[in-house]
Amino acid sequence: MLGLGRPRRAPAKLVHKKSPDNVLIGPLQQTGDHSYTTPMIPPPADRWPDVHPATVLVEAIRQTATLTSHTAWDIPTNWQYILMSIHLTLPGTATWPTAPQLVCHISPLKGRARGGIDIAVHAGGTQVGHLHLKARAVPPAAYRRMRQATSKTTEARA
Repeated sequence: MLGLGRPRRAPAKLVHKKSPDNVLIGPLQQTGDHSYTTPMIPPPADRWPDVHPATVLVEAIRQTATLTSHTAWDIPTNWQYILMSIHLTLPGTATWPTAPQLVCHISPLKGRARGGIDIAVHAGGTQVGHLHLKARAVPPAAYRRMRQATSKTTEARA
């Protein structure tokens, strides 16, 4: 905990957030060759008052995947992510007695910047959910070209 009773958070830049108040995870801890863990930090109730808890969880998981890719795979922080697929399993709707711990297992990169990340959601020592995410990271120039191509395609359809 820090001086004001606030939990320590992951660096905002490494989860692609401008405000540290929007960071929903703590620092990443390496637990094995391809494994990491981080606590989820719920946002203050007044920060996201009308957001469903599952949405907050998915955002915390996205931040975990982003942080892990910069940390474990050394993806540059100015690269953009293209989400290829996301699969969330979250059985039940019960609330948890404690904030979840996010346990991350990464696969080796395919090519320069394409990979998969599995994140198990643990609460009170029990797995309560799982997410598998596949994404690729692209440098800024490639991302701009992709966005321009998408814009031209959209304009042609109109």
